[in-house]
Amino acid sequence: MRVLVIGPRRGIREVLRAERIPYVVWAARAHRDARAERVVVSPFADDPEVARSRIRDLFGGEDFTHVLAGTEAAVVPAAVARRVVGARSSPTSVILRCHDKLLMKSWLAQRGVPMTAFLDAAAAGPGRRVAETLGLPVVTKLRTASGGRDQTLLADVAAIDAAPRAGRLFERWVEAPEISVESFVHDGVVRFENVTEYVRKGHVNLVPAGLSPEILEEALRLSRAALSALSIRWGMTHLELYVTRDGLLFGEVALRPPGGYIMDLLRLAYGFDPWRAFVDVELGRAPECAAAPGGCAAALVLHPGPGTLKRIDGVEDVSAWPEVARLRVRARPGDLVRRRSAVGEDVGHVLVRTPDRPTTLAALDRVERRLHFEMRDASP
Repeated sequence: MRVLVIGPRRGIREVLRAERIPYVVWAARAHRDARAERVVVSPFADDPEVARSRIRDLFGGEDFTHVLAGTEAAVVPAAVARRVVGARSSPTSVILRCHDKLLMKSWLAQRGVPMTAFLDAAAAGPGRRVAETLGLPVVTKLRTASGGRDQTLLADVAAIDAAPRAGRLFERWVEAPEISVESFVHDGVVRFENVTEYVRKGHVNLVPAGLSPEILEEALRLSRAALSALSIRWGMTHLELYVTRDGLLFGEVALRPPGGYIMDLLRLAYGFDPWRAFVDVELGRAPECAAAPGGCAAALVLHPGPGTLKRIDGVEDVSAWPEVARLRVRARPGDLVRRRSAVGEDVGHVLVRTPDRPTTLAALDRVERRLHFEMRDASP
C-alpha cells in the first residue's frame, strides 16, 4: 500500500505510522510531518477540472493505492486524485452530492428525506419572493462550506436582496436542537452508528446522545435512508439533523470524519479507536468497532470571544480532576483572539468522561465554573 493523505488529520497519520504504511501528505497550508515520504503544500481546488490539473502537476506519474480525505475541503480533490493516480474510488456523483449542499438536498428531497425548505440563491429571484417562499428569517450559506463558516441569518427582504448569491443557497430558519449521526460503512453495510447530542451547538458535544429511544431510532432510520439514497458504499459519514416538534429534519451529510472533537468522544465513550476504523473502511477493510458505549463523554469547546487574552484561571485545577480526560489551551496571555467565524475555530477544549449523562453534564458545569478567561477589548 501507498497512501495519499489530503487535508491531514493527526489521527489518520498516527494509524498509518503504526501500520508502517507509507504515505504522502498534501496540505493546503504549512504542515510538518517528519514521518511522511514528503509533504506537499498547495491550495486545494473545489472545481474538479482545476483539481485534476493541479493533481497531475503535483503527483502525475506516482502510484497510490488509496487516497484519504481528512477535511471537507479535501473531499473533491481526493475524489479527483483517486482517478488520476489509479486508486480505489467511488462514483464522482456520490462525492459531489456529499459535498455540495444544493445537490445533496435536491437529491434527497426528491427521495422523500424530510428537510427544511431551501432555494438555490443564484436562481432564487428577488428578496420578496425568497421571503414568501421560505418565510423570515432566512439562512444563507455556502454550498460547499462546513462548520457554519460564512453562514448568515437574514432578517428581512432588504438583507436578502443585499446578500451575495453565487455559490450559495437560502434555507428556511429552523430554531431547534441539533444532533448528528456518525456511521462507518463497509461494502455498502453500516457497521457502526452513533448519535451525538449538541448540548450547546458549537460549544458542547456529548456522546452518546441522551434522547428518547423513539428519537434515537428515528435518527438512525433517517441516516440509513439518506446514506442508501446517496449510494454510499464505504467511508465514514457525519449526518446532522434538527430535532423539531414535528419530527426530525435532515440538515446535511459529510463523507469524512467529523470535527468538534467527536472522534475523541467516540474513543472515550465506546472504547475503540475511530481513526483506525476510518482508515480501515478507507482501505477496504471491515472496521473493528464497539457494539455499545461503556460510558458517556463530552467536549467543551473553548472560545472566550474576540479580544486580547489577559489571563486564564483554573487550568491546573481542572486538568487534575479525574473526570477530565484532556484539557488543552493553545492561547496564551497577550494573544489576540479573533472573532469565531466557524465552529472549528477555538482556543482549546476540555474532554470529560463519566459513567452517564447526568454525571457528565455536572462535570462540565463544574469545569465551566472553574475555568475563567479574562479578556481585554479587541483593537479597532
